[in-house]
Amino acid sequence: MGVSYTPVLLRGDERIALLEFHRIGDALMALSTLEAVKRRYPNCKTVAVIDPIANGIAQYNPYIDEILLIDKKAPLLTTLKNIWRLRRKGVDVTLDSLGMPKTALVGWLLGAKIRVGMQIKRRLFYTHLIDTTGFEKLYSAIGRLSLTKAIDAFPDPLIYPKIWLDTPTKEAIFAHFTFLRPQGYATCAPASKITAQHFSPQDWAVLLNRLAPHLAYPLYFFGSPQEAPFLEAIDAAIEDKNTIRYITLRNADEIAYIQSSSLWHLCRDNGTKHISNAFSIPSFTVWDGIADPICWISTNEAILDWNYDVANGVAKTSQIDAIADAVLDYTATLQHTKGS
Repeated sequence: MGVSYTPVLLRGDERIALLEFHRIGDALMALSTLEAVKRRYPNCKTVAVIDPIANGIAQYNPYIDEILLIDKKAPLLTTLKNIWRLRRKGVDVTLDSLGMPKTALVGWLLGAKIRVGMQIKRRLFYTHLIDTTGFEKLYSAIGRLSLTKAIDAFPDPLIYPKIWLDTPTKEAIFAHFTFLRPQGYATCAPASKITAQHFSPQDWAVLLNRLAPHLAYPLYFFGSPQEAPFLEAIDAAIEDKNTIRYITLRNADEIAYIQSSSLWHLCRDNGTKHISNAFSIPSFTVWDGIADPICWISTNEAILDWNYDVANGVAKTSQIDAIADAVLDYTATLQHTKGS
């Protein structure tokens, strides 16, 4: 059977599954595809097949009818049982936002008659491909949305990734973290499993110590229990622990809900910047995948196509003072800095 590049018009009552096994940031960008699909075909049934860690940003999304959690670390038999359970319900269309061997195989095993993908190298698993020639931002939110072109559902205007919150859950989380001030704190997520860590814990501590004297509210830096050694090394070098505070967050629920009330966010290049952008909260990202890290400011528009405002056109180098100045220039506009 050949592969088609021609869009197909659906009946409108199909079951459509999004396949996205990456972590929080990638899942958030990909979930917009189901919103686009649901707006185009209101009577369809949408299924998000995602990693368990991303459940917190998907479970209250009104455009998702069903969530299937597939843990990449789970035994193969468990994964196959989950796939079989969904296959028995029937899946008509799969949208593979990654093009990885595992997602391509899952789409094929689900038995969908229409299987949409972006990666030419796994074309045998798909029935429809999106032409991505010259498209450099393949894994941005726009890249994921392009999958909907295959079923005539590409949104106009574009859809920004969003997170819907549940009030009781938010109240429970803030009750657990009783020290949080709902209307007055910043957040920081300095760890990442994705990029090389040229920006050391000591570098982060120097940066946070540089910021502390100028903040009239706390800055909470956080990470998962697995990232504790990196974070504890930062905490050991923090000078003002009344202002710069370390907390451990256990899941995407806690990350999303705490970031939702943040004044601004500082992070390594990880998925938390996308969470901030989804709430229209400015974030400052230190990308250290190169030996000379840069810092940029991103907004909710940047999440669409990675067209970041790189510090007003000038990349901030690994000089910690330069990164601190970029953050402080923004925080001065909040009128919450010390002495204001």
